[in-house]
Amino acid sequence: MDTWAADRQSAVSGQSVVVLVSQLVGGRVASQDAFNVQIISPAEFAGHRTALLTLRRDAYRRVGAVPQEAQVDDCADEFDGYSHFVAVFHRETMAGSLRVTKHPEGGRWAFESMFPFGKELPPKNNMVEVSKVCVLNEYRKSPVTRLLFAYCAKLTVELGCDFLLGSSSVALAPMYRRVGCRPIGVKFVHEPSGLESIAFTANARAVLNGSGVSPFVWSLVFSEAHEDLLRRAKLPVRSTAERVRGRVLRALKGPLRYAALLAGGR
Repeated sequence: MDTWAADRQSAVSGQSVVVLVSQLVGGRVASQDAFNVQIISPAEFAGHRTALLTLRRDAYRRVGAVPQEAQVDDCADEFDGYSHFVAVFHRETMAGSLRVTKHPEGGRWAFESMFPFGKELPPKNNMVEVSKVCVLNEYRKSPVTRLLFAYCAKLTVELGCDFLLGSSSVALAPMYRRVGCRPIGVKFVHEPSGLESIAFTANARAVLNGSGVSPFVWSLVFSEAHEDLLRRAKLPVRSTAERVRGRVLRALKGPLRYAALLAGGR
């Protein structure tokens, strides 16, 4: 069995975090590797634009979301310039990224062109829009996707919101449900790929506090982000039940993580 889990954040410098992960083989730690998670602000986007858009183009080509002849600039849109990005690097390679947009009041949302917004959604002023999720094919079974989920939830809270709105293909929906995403009953077709997709919301604050996900998923995916926000007094706790749950989960993090790894990281 080959599974990975984040051990600890070994260094924090501004909006860049090095996360060490251990590989478990036969019940024992076999090796460690480092992944660098960067939060790219709107002011920093220009310096990372080519890398982000190249990753987007290559990932979208693979699923037919853009033509094979698409150029990097063809993959940009109006929201890139005022969004934040979570980017995960392995050594010198940008292995995955996603976009987190906190829209100005009255601003247009990308998803509004795909499906109508209804009463099932949280208030816009308490929600961010998550889009452009891209992972290089060779990293799809690595910790990259897990780190994107964790730091997307963390960034949502740091931007002052509880909720996020996103989408996934129908095929990937079970993976998103495991990390706390809840479908809102809307299906739509992404053009030009023709992929049937579903829209979902997630309460990022609650998930970071251990609600809406299994204790095993929390220990593998969200525990490091939870503890970092808690240390900096950036994680709101809305009830006594959440506070107690967080204390219990933190106390049991080690055994929970090991059990999750033995079960295959699910």
